[in-house]
Amino acid sequence: MKIIATPLRTFVAGILMTTTTTTTHAMEGMDGVGFAAEGTATLLNTLPGNLEIIGAHLHTGSSNVNGPVAIIFCGGPQLPDILGINGLCDNLENQVVTGDTNSADWISTTSKGAWDDGGNTATAAANATTLADGAATTYSAFMTALDECTSDMCDVYFNLHTNYSFSVNPGVGLARGQLEPTDCPDDKPDGMKCFGATVTSENTNEVPGVMPLADNAGEVTPISGDVLVTYMGMDHDDSVDSDVADPDTSTTSTTTTATNGDSAASKYNSWLSGVTSVITATTFANWLLL
Repeated sequence: MKIIATPLRTFVAGILMTTTTTTTHAMEGMDGVGFAAEGTATLLNTLPGNLEIIGAHLHTGSSNVNGPVAIIFCGGPQLPDILGINGLCDNLENQVVTGDTNSADWISTTSKGAWDDGGNTATAAANATTLADGAATTYSAFMTALDECTSDMCDVYFNLHTNYSFSVNPGVGLARGQLEPTDCPDDKPDGMKCFGATVTSENTNEVPGVMPLADNAGEVTPISGDVLVTYMGMDHDDSVDSDVADPDTSTTSTTTTATNGDSAASKYNSWLSGVTSVITATTFANWLLL
């Protein structure tokens, strides 16, 4: 194992973080909706763009669907602007290179909900009518799904995106895993909820209809213990929901409108159509080489 004591911008293109000092994080400096996350991202360095983290979110949906974004930890190009409202994925520390993999600790002490700016509706699965199938949600429906998570079943998952995964499946992500409730460490405040997850590219490859990623393309593991995601926030109620119907009680949803008059969903679909037409031939060629 070789520890690299160089600025982290050598790990992720465009990263501004240059610290290489180990820092202990309590995942307690949360704002907005009260979620935080941290984990060690281990990424295959032989895949073009795979060391460039471009998004990390919580989604709703079962393990076999590409569901809508609910909580945004970070985001940036190539993902659309509506998924970048909480800043870039540049809070990385402690780079380690081991053969054909790079790892670094990724940390997000803040988060934002994806409802008010239309990101949730825009990224929902087409024609889905239930939360488990990938329909748009409300904050209240999301929190209810989170409260109902068990070690055996959860319709909320963590998802990490890289430029490599974007080139293969725009919007699907590199590594994902359904959340699992876990005990919080003793140093966490009373009332905090903690969740673990097995976040791997193999889980992404299990989603029907996706172009297969390279074997062992990436994973995210807790930095310490079993905790990947924490929640310490307000009691959930409909007062924080945007104008989107609950998918569990309606087969239709109201589209959240962007400030320029175009619907967020229309803008997202236009963006997705554009990038897909550009990369389809290259993606297929890359897939044949895997």
